Amino acid sequence: DQAITFVLSTDDVDRHGDVISADGWVLDSYRENPVLLWAHDYRRPAIGRAAKMWTEPHRLLANMEFAPTKFAQEIASLYRTGFQWGVSVGFKPLRFEERRDEKTGAFLGLRFLEQELLEVSAVPVPANRRALRRSDQPDLHALTALWPVLESQVDELAKLAGEIADTVAELENSTKGAQQPEEARDRALDPVANIIAALRSGRD
Repeated sequence: DQAITFVLSTDDVDRHGDVISADGWVLDSYRENPVLLWAHDYRRPAIGRAAKMWTEPHRLLANMEFAPTKFAQEIASLYRTGFQWGVSVGFKPLRFEERRDEKTGAFLGLRFLEQELLEVSAVPVPANRRALRRSDQPDLHALTALWPVLESQVDELAKLAGEIADTVAELENSTKGAQQPEEARDRALDPVANIIAALRSGRD
């Protein structure tokens, strides 16, 4: 079965009040034994493995493959059908510091600066509310970051769209023997023109 992508950890404050630095992961040992467990139970056989692991700004991700056992496939089915989303990381702290309220000095939790990943677990409720299966829907954070780049290139996109439409119109005319090239060009340009118009309206 196809691997499932998960956000394993982020540097957001978790439900225990702790923060795990996304830049502090030590992954060498885990890459040699990339186990996916059930609920941090070290006594049970692994239910899967990390086929690929990588980092993005502020988070750690992995593609998980599930073992061909009955229980592992039951868990995989829960993720694929949307009945379970969460994962959790088991790790060994290497460097950490206390988090305290700036005004009162009250203890808030720990900030882990460097940590060795030991295992990843499938769990119904993760400590990190963002440690979830990645949705098949477009990543809104990535799209939001891309939007300013698209806006800055609207004019170039419009020029390119016109050139593409001309080429499509020429191909249609040569294939069908059409005598109205402008109509073919306009028809080819319509979908792209709508996108360009939306970008321009967002830029204004």
